Amino acid sequence: MKVYPKIPRYDHPVVPESFFDAEDLVVLEKFDGSSFRFTLFDERYASSYPDPVATAAAGDGSLVFGTRRSIMGSHRDDLEEIDGALHRAVRCLRDGIDVEALRQVHDEHGGPLIVYAENLVYSTLDYGYTDQSLPALVGFDILPYAAID
Repeated sequence: MKVYPKIPRYDHPVVPESFFDAEDLVVLEKFDGSSFRFTLFDERYASSYPDPVATAAAGDGSLVFGTRRSIMGSHRDDLEEIDGALHRAVRCLRDGIDVEALRQVHDEHGGPLIVYAENLVYSTLDYGYTDQSLPALVGFDILPYAAID
């Protein structure tokens, strides 16, 4: 799966000054947790996936997931074999992702997609994890495999 690019802070040297001259600038908060991505392994599009995704898939309908840099496994893997920081996210994949809806989106886009999300585990900001129930994953972007160079 393609790695989502790092998003620079507004004060990072790569952000040009002219960026702030735009009349339609909208600033959104990106949740602070850990990078997470997943893809539905759809047998109909098997040739579209890179080898590491196909290897991690446990058959058709597997949700292959990873962090920013690594593919970590399938939602069908035993939780004991998965990094504990990813347990809530994997449970979300198991219980909260509509595989059939993702298949329909694959058909609409002519192939499979990568879904990028933030795994809401404590990182540097305290969103009140001990006081309230937060979603395990907050999705923020998708990328069709067909758009990857």
